[in-house]
Amino acid sequence: MNGRNITCKQCVKLLSICDFDNERIKFLQVMAPHIYDCHNRQLIIDTMSFASGKDEARQLIERYCK
Repeated sequence: MNGRNITCKQCVKLLSICDFDNERIKFLQVMAPHIYDCHNRQLIIDTMSFASGKDEARQLIERYCK
């Protein structure tokens, strides 16, 4: 990420290249510390296909968005 910040919408676009929740979570682990519009976090959570992926994404985002 080279010190750059991203929006949730940009994050969703990047996550869309992944086919599975576990891949999306790996990408999100890298991007989450750089998200600056945390009030839109639901956009990211909604990209996950399963409840477990949604929960994991929510927890990950909450860790960095305080």
